[in-house]
Amino acid sequence: VRSGGYGHAQATRWQGSAVPRAPCNPTSIRSGDSTYELLSLCGDPVFRDLREEQVSVAEGDGAWVAGATTWVVKETWTYDFGPRALVRFVHVRDGRVTGVRTGGYGYSE
Repeated sequence: VRSGGYGHAQATRWQGSAVPRAPCNPTSIRSGDSTYELLSLCGDPVFRDLREEQVSVAEGDGAWVAGATTWVVKETWTYDFGPRALVRFVHVRDGRVTGVRTGGYGYSE
């Protein structure tokens, strides 16, 4: 169990936009954040890609036998900040942000 920080005000979408905009600052998304922190700060992403991958178990993974394989769920959440900011592709695994990639500029509408 790990304590989090203080809560966040509810995220709101930009009004009148065809593509939902993330209400947070694009640079506020960091590796290590929990999905709760990400959702409370930036709201729902405009798109979620979910895939399962089979991975090898390394030594020291607890109850798993080294050399065995298991399935993990990896997600990519897309946040659009509008035409003047770069889109962020947020990689999520096991309820944590594992990386953030920058794309092109967001949609104008």
